[in-house]
Amino acid sequence: MVQFQNYERTESTLESQGTVLELVGKDGSLALIPKNFKDTDKRVVVILQKKNGQSAAVTCSQQVSDGLRNGSIELGHVLNFEILEGESGIPFISLPGGGLIVTAVKSITPKEYAPKAVALEDLIA
Repeated sequence: MVQFQNYERTESTLESQGTVLELVGKDGSLALIPKNFKDTDKRVVVILQKKNGQSAAVTCSQQVSDGLRNGSIELGHVLNFEILEGESGIPFISLPGGGLIVTAVKSITPKEYAPKAVALEDLIA
């Protein structure tokens, strides 16, 4: 039986360490390593440096890495991105979640679905 209840987000195993800006502070800096940035086989590493000179190298998620490389994400955006740490204990800069995509049922037109037949030759090949 379908049981309706109020939606509650399931707990994630990811723990937020704060945003990049919160961790480095407004007087901190961000640095990119040109060789790493150009190597599309690797995720982008950002060097976070606090005003006092302490620094940490943090890897970006694949989506953030791709966005930095194609220009759709700028370092100004990265300042507001969270650094998350999973069960592995390795922190990474994460793209913000978009939440749920909600569509009112009354705005959707019901459609019949007709599965396509599969030829026996396609299964054997």
